[in-house]
Amino acid sequence: MKKIVVSILALLIILPAKAQNDSYPQHEISLSAGVLPSTDSRMFIDILVVIFTFGLVTPDDMKAYGSYSLEYTYHSSERWAYGLVAGYSANKTIYKNGYKENFTKDESFRHYYYFMPTAKWTWSHKKHINFYSYAGLGLYYRNERVTSLDSETPNIRHNNGIMLALQITPIGMEFGGERLKFFTDFGFGNKGLLNAGMRYKF
Repeated sequence: MKKIVVSILALLIILPAKAQNDSYPQHEISLSAGVLPSTDSRMFIDILVVIFTFGLVTPDDMKAYGSYSLEYTYHSSERWAYGLVAGYSANKTIYKNGYKENFTKDESFRHYYYFMPTAKWTWSHKKHINFYSYAGLGLYYRNERVTSLDSETPNIRHNNGIMLALQITPIGMEFGGERLKFFTDFGFGNKGLLNAGMRYKF
């Protein structure tokens, strides 16, 4: 255990010192927004609910609010980078329960908060444009609130849980100067099917 602690401390000292000696910026902050995160798959499950309940429960209105993230990345070389990303996404469904005029309505509002260690491999590095692949694996917290819309006093139920967070991005493109870059990428996971944003290196 003592050797492990000493090794970690040595890395914490060596890495910042190495960063000062390298000729390119190694630290990076990213802001991004994405569409169709994997948590929106719940909305497709809502469609299956219609089938399995023979129309007794039907989604009346569905809304997705996208995914938003903040990420710190450390570049160990011009090709490899490792980081931590934190993000948020949400979606909402209003259900009709029952048939014809005898139905009731429930609103399900779901919030997701995710946190993942990440790795990025820049496989094509040019002066003003780079292409990369990206992956992340971590956890997300789901906070679901179901509210009865037909009661004079709203009946509120909660359905919370912790689940696996994932992002697999086979291809991404970033362009700009040495320090400020804009990017867009295509993948699957909590960040979204399509992401876009900006990065600043220092």
